[in-house]
Amino acid sequence: MLHILLLILKIIGILIAVIIGLVLLGVCLVLFVPVRCRVRGSYYGSPQGSAKISWLLHAVSVKIFYPDGEKASVRIIVRILGKRIYDNFRNENSASEHTKDKKKPKEKSGPRKEAGQIDEPKPAVPKPPALPQKPAPEPESSAQPASGPESGQTQEPKTAVRPQGEQVSGPDNISSRTQEQDHTPEAALPQKADGPGEGKGRLSRWIEKIKKKLKALVDIKERIKKKLKALAEKKERFLKKLQNIKDKKDGVMAILFDPKNRPAFLKLKRELFRILRHLKPLRLEGKLYFGFEDPAATGYALGALSLLYPVYEDHVALHPDFEAKKLKGELYIYERIRLSVFVAAALRIILDKDIRRIVRSFKHL
Repeated sequence: MLHILLLILKIIGILIAVIIGLVLLGVCLVLFVPVRCRVRGSYYGSPQGSAKISWLLHAVSVKIFYPDGEKASVRIIVRILGKRIYDNFRNENSASEHTKDKKKPKEKSGPRKEAGQIDEPKPAVPKPPALPQKPAPEPESSAQPASGPESGQTQEPKTAVRPQGEQVSGPDNISSRTQEQDHTPEAALPQKADGPGEGKGRLSRWIEKIKKKLKALVDIKERIKKKLKALAEKKERFLKKLQNIKDKKDGVMAILFDPKNRPAFLKLKRELFRILRHLKPLRLEGKLYFGFEDPAATGYALGALSLLYPVYEDHVALHPDFEAKKLKGELYIYERIRLSVFVAAALRIILDKDIRRIVRSFKHL
């Protein structure tokens, strides 16, 4: 029983060791296997270029092409273990074919014809006879007598019988009534007498209006006071922010110019230049022909490019033309980048005591 338990523990230990070894192998591959990059480009009237990025003996590769031409477009191909997993041209073509298939009209389903079969003419379906249209009835004129139940008889107009003494209401009667109302004496109309109660009512209304106006003026005064107070508070906050910015600027300048922090800044500078040296291309070749209409502009451009001489040294040939406008050339870059360089620089910066002290002093600002 004991040896079985020991055998199981042995198998578990071997599996754990294998898993740890695989993890360490993957970490070492990521850190120490470089990423290789080749870039080639040229410009002779139109741009043209290509780039290839590979890792782990082309196990993972990315190719980018930009062919020469007016309707040129960038093509990107991604491969993993030699298998193409992405190609923007193939995806676009498949998408366009899919849309074309959708746009094709569907054929109408019908009986299939056998070979040698002749289409028989379809019998003509007779159309139903058109029904005769009825003539539109003529409008009846007011002059024609209305037709009664018996032909030749006419109806006499009926007159309404009114009781005696009742006058017919008409336009003459209405005008007479209005004239009578107009000729009514003014003394007959009721007049409002101004008494002491009416004067008191007017005075009270006038006082109420004055009170409302005074209240509106008081409200305006209160609003103005509130706005002035808000402006004063904003001014104080703005002055406090300016004072805080000034204090932080003074603190930063004190940290930068402190002689105790000089070794830490030298270490940061050394690590930065180490990373830049690693990013410098292993191989750089190129030619550049340039010129402007103004010879002075050509001279300024040559001076600006000369500042980058430590980068390209003698690998890139510059050919300025002070007599004609010109721009053409070609460039080839081969680069190799390791992630371990960046990780090592980051660890050295984090583990340094002087740098950590500077970081703490910046946090306390």
